[in-house]
Amino acid sequence: MNPHDLANVLDKKGYWIDDDTGEVSMSIDTTLEEEKPTDLLVLLAATGQLELRYDSLNDPRFFLNNWKCYESMEEYCKVHPHEPQCKTYDT
Repeated sequence: MNPHDLANVLDKKGYWIDDDTGEVSMSIDTTLEEEKPTDLLVLLAATGQLELRYDSLNDPRFFLNNWKCYESMEEYCKVHPHEPQCKTYDT
């Protein structure tokens, strides 16, 4: 699953994705209270779908891999031509 599809699924599950950084969290404001990692975020990080980083307080933060590293879908498809969204079919 590519990062954009994963972001879409996580959004539908109620997670919030920061458009600038790719950080995944349960709410828009993570400064109000300590956010505990959910089982899903831990599983996704353990399987390599999310990157685990620590903030200045040593709290874990989860980020989508390769977030915003492509300027366009065409650029993405040059790197990942076999992804379903990149295939074109003759009709």
